[in-house]
Amino acid sequence: MPGSMGYASLIGPFYVKDLGDLRFKYGFVSDHRHMNPNNVVHGGMLNTFADHFIGHAVVHSTHRMCATISLNADYVSGGKEAHFIQGEAEVVRETRSMIFMRGTVFDDSQVILSVNGVWRLFEKFAPTPA
Repeated sequence: MPGSMGYASLIGPFYVKDLGDLRFKYGFVSDHRHMNPNNVVHGGMLNTFADHFIGHAVVHSTHRMCATISLNADYVSGGKEAHFIQGEAEVVRETRSMIFMRGTVFDDSQVILSVNGVWRLFEKFAPTPA
């Protein structure tokens, strides 16, 4: 993902594929850095990934900067090491100052995490490539 900096640059890289019509698919390859003592991808990593890619989806669908207000996560299964973990985001509802989003984190065979949340919308800006 272009523009990943700070914390996201330490745990990535994160990848993005533009599917057109303001839809994107996101991903990262899980490695030893992402694992917890139970040998599955750490929940904090999954939450960070979801927060990061949903924020990207918000910015590119609204052309506005944003900040996470709330992010609720349901862990469905464990992510495995050396897998391509993917994410997809969906707009649920948008108001003048907030946007409600839903996201899913999965690998080839299963849903790993289901999230929903609210993002605060800020000023508009000129669109740039994904």
